[in-house]
Amino acid sequence: MAIRKRIRHLIDEGNLHSGSSKLIEDVFKYLKQGKTVIIDLSLKDNMDASIISTILVRKLFESNKEKFTSDEPEEVVNAVIFVEEAQNVLSQEFVKSNANPFVRVAKEGRKFGLGLVAVTQRPSAISDEIRTQAENFFAFHMGNSDDIKALVKSDINYDGVISNFIQRETIAGNLYMVSSDQAFALPVRVTEFEKLVGEKVYPEARFKD
Repeated sequence: MAIRKRIRHLIDEGNLHSGSSKLIEDVFKYLKQGKTVIIDLSLKDNMDASIISTILVRKLFESNKEKFTSDEPEEVVNAVIFVEEAQNVLSQEFVKSNANPFVRVAKEGRKFGLGLVAVTQRPSAISDEIRTQAENFFAFHMGNSDDIKALVKSDINYDGVISNFIQRETIAGNLYMVSSDQAFALPVRVTEFEKLVGEKVYPEARFKD
């Protein structure tokens, strides 16, 4: 009943629902072609963004699961789901059970060809169900003590001196990485993307600071 009310809210709003929309079909079509699909929900509020992304991810997960267990495993759509400003759609408010498709992807997605990357400046705002399933972390500077505690709770390798480094880091691009196959936090320097493109792809171009 609660889900119906939330979906009805989107339909009644008048500027989102369209009977001729082929959003889900188009997403599947382009993913099958190996293309990158970007769905911009920045102008929607958190509830709307959560509903829309949940519908899409559930459809993708269920479709892959069905294909994987059928006689058409080659039809599985291999994809990595990136969620920018993840605290807006993966918070405890919206992710409340293991039935949530984002939780299912975090726990079971790999065997069905799906991965999940959550990008956030506030890890403490991410649902525990999601955060504790993560295997790889890339931690830039964080000044909030609650976020540091959430990071340490998610991976003990960030405890102690590493968490102090993260809280005091001042150089843009410096981070501390932990992955599933290493039992320590590795300091990493990330190259500025625009600079890398200028040097490797368009060496004759002039990128201004």
